[in-house]
Amino acid sequence: MLQLSINPAPEFLQSPRTFRQPDPALTFIEAAMCDYDEFRFECNHSVCRLKSYCHFARNDPNHICLGVKKLRDSWLQAGQLCDKCIENGFRFANGKIWAPPHSVR
Repeated sequence: MLQLSINPAPEFLQSPRTFRQPDPALTFIEAAMCDYDEFRFECNHSVCRLKSYCHFARNDPNHICLGVKKLRDSWLQAGQLCDKCIENGFRFANGKIWAPPHSVR
């Protein structure tokens, strides 16, 4: 007589979990991401600033994050130049970027 062996269902299918419970692996990944905001200027430069630390960086004395850096939002700064361009003398007026006057030698 031919005997068939039936393998039991995998362990994750046997557990009475519902779909509403978060997956521990996803929770770990989400906790290992520091959040950043990007500020984009008219001069096409951008600056990224820390919005919030991840779980590990909050608990580290030096706030070192070894996880992923996640960009949360990107903000267009209409009508503004970045600090570096302003320091170099560039100005934004009438919808155009104006270069500093060149000195005549």
